[in-house]
Amino acid sequence: MGHSDIPWERDHWLGDVDPRPLAMLRVGMGVVLLQDIATRWPHRRALLSDEGMLPRGVQGEPWAWSLFDLFGAPSTVSLALLIGAAIAVLLTIGFHTRVVTPLAWLFTQSLQNRNLFVGDGGDDFLRVLLFWAIFTDLGAVWSLDARRLGPRRAPALGARLLALQVALVYAAAGLNKLRGSWLDPDIVYQSLQHLGYLRPPGEALLAHPGLCRAVARFTLVAELTIPALIVSPFFVARCRGAAIILNIALQAGLFLTLRVGIWTGLLLITSVLFLQPAWLDRVAALTLPTKLGKPGWPSRWPSRWDGRHA
Repeated sequence: MGHSDIPWERDHWLGDVDPRPLAMLRVGMGVVLLQDIATRWPHRRALLSDEGMLPRGVQGEPWAWSLFDLFGAPSTVSLALLIGAAIAVLLTIGFHTRVVTPLAWLFTQSLQNRNLFVGDGGDDFLRVLLFWAIFTDLGAVWSLDARRLGPRRAPALGARLLALQVALVYAAAGLNKLRGSWLDPDIVYQSLQHLGYLRPPGEALLAHPGLCRAVARFTLVAELTIPALIVSPFFVARCRGAAIILNIALQAGLFLTLRVGIWTGLLLITSVLFLQPAWLDRVAALTLPTKLGKPGWPSRWPSRWDGRHA
């Protein structure tokens, strides 16, 4: 199988991709899932059991299926969360990744659907990323799977769908802002008035209305630009690099100013999807052969990833 950055070529969808960005995404999603479980753990009785605010059968949405609906005792809910944490650990270290990835999606789907009153867009984004990840191999390198089986190719389809999902998130956010209150230059200043979500740097930004207006304009332009940079078949390395920079700037700024759950962390992690093989080759040439010795992946990666390495 080959590799192509041209969307209308067959190999772009059905060929191979460099598996290293997918390995980094795997670790990031595993850590975020663990963090999410740890955040819910102290409230498991109140939010997930029959002794809490939403006993089974009360919610009533037929589409919101959940394995957590099979049990309601607090002790069983605790056991289910521990199993989910074990799945997240296995995903992070890359052990039987092709099996663990759909299990992680199934657990996340069930956890979120058990109580629809708890969660936000970040939870939805994690669930969708895990679903698209089923269609590729997150454990092809830098994993226990790679240590057992050796490095192998990563199917392109899942990787392309993951990248498209990031583009769709930004496109939807930008277009929604064009139709809403974000055309008001003072929208960021107004958003920072929600003091319960504000971090200290956000309080400092609140003291500068003019800077808030500049941030609002930058946010709108960046969110409309990032999708084009992600899908562009021209000047691929430069466009993906620009997408990474804009993504990090937006999400780091959001993280520093507001508390918004796992949303910012997840979008920051997705930046790795757009890392170019040549960039990773340069880093590997400087570090892996001399510092890491002989780990569970090749100590020297091919100098040029061409999609045919297996």
